[in-house]
Amino acid sequence: MIEILRRLDVAVVVVASLVVFLDEACGTRSCSTVTTFNTGLTPKVREYRDRRHRIADALAAEDADVLCLQEMWFEDDMRNVINNLSSIYPHHYSPIHTGRNKLEDDSSWHLFAYSACSMSDIIAMFVHIVPCIQRRDCWDEFSRSSAEGVSCLARNCSKVLQRQSIGADCLSCMILSSSGVSDIYDRCYQISGADLRLNPPGLMLLSKRPLYNTIYTPFFEGDMMLNRGIIQADILGVGKIACTHLTYPLPLYLEYDLPFTTYKEQSEQEIANIHALLGTSNHILAGDLNTGKAVSSSDPEKNLIARAPQSINNLTSFGYDTDKYLTDDGRCTFCKSSNSLVRRRRNIAIDDVLVMGDAFSCIRKQRVLDQANLSLSDHYGVRATLCTNHSSSTN
Repeated sequence: MIEILRRLDVAVVVVASLVVFLDEACGTRSCSTVTTFNTGLTPKVREYRDRRHRIADALAAEDADVLCLQEMWFEDDMRNVINNLSSIYPHHYSPIHTGRNKLEDDSSWHLFAYSACSMSDIIAMFVHIVPCIQRRDCWDEFSRSSAEGVSCLARNCSKVLQRQSIGADCLSCMILSSSGVSDIYDRCYQISGADLRLNPPGLMLLSKRPLYNTIYTPFFEGDMMLNRGIIQADILGVGKIACTHLTYPLPLYLEYDLPFTTYKEQSEQEIANIHALLGTSNHILAGDLNTGKAVSSSDPEKNLIARAPQSINNLTSFGYDTDKYLTDDGRCTFCKSSNSLVRRRRNIAIDDVLVMGDAFSCIRKQRVLDQANLSLSDHYGVRATLCTNHSSSTN
């Protein structure tokens, strides 16, 4: 009995010490976790059909308060995640939701399913676009790579694309599914079935707590081959969340309806648009930012090359905590050294949960969803633990 009491005393001392430590570090503040994860759910990333069934389990185990997901391009993949995580994340929103927590399939009201490409898109493709490709000698570039072919199409057939009104969703779907003709058919053109729509920006927000003031804002007017924008929501106890996926700096520019000539220009303007939209008010910006700093290290996981350095510098100058992840963890989030799904020979840290303002302190960031034995995606996730300041409001 005396031994049991002694052990209880020790346990009480340990717990009391932890309480004192946490109180000194964060006070009695409310803390929450936000995770960003680029799921890579597209046939262009290997093992797509296997990964789509195990990502939901991994997200359930991650158990963050808020999830900002990218590359959730296809409605059936979105439905799979929502249904499997409904007991943990009953609150969700995306650009194709009809409202908060409402991903409604409306194909039952029509004779044909709402897939990304309509019959008129397919007809216009063969009647107008294919002849333009032939006239402008783009076939050779398509034979070298899909990116070169699409770039040739955007440069030389932009007026045809605009005039014939081929749906931007159809073009986007073909690019995202271009691992083969069968994938394009399965993912982009079906005349019957359900959950066939394309989610053009690929964004989806899930939360344990109710979402308020949800809105999706595209970065630019006009059609886009690869749509970019931002989801905003207010979450009680967390504050304002902005979930995004910034443009990838491909060497060849694919857009035909935007006023840019490079993805570098587009990326910098996207960040300027975020700043114009959110300013310096308290908020969290989560996502695949496709920009990161160079870091030299003897640890391969922390030896990082830069991507779109001006873009990350702009985020820093606007006031985001762009160095916090590098200090707390510092490992790559897109890694050739440890991820079998990554084909490029480079390690970069481009995924983050950035904080603006003074609403949070005791911020801790770490890499997650990085199982070494079975990769979930070509990206790893990042989780931020955020504790609120008493003196600042998160809403």
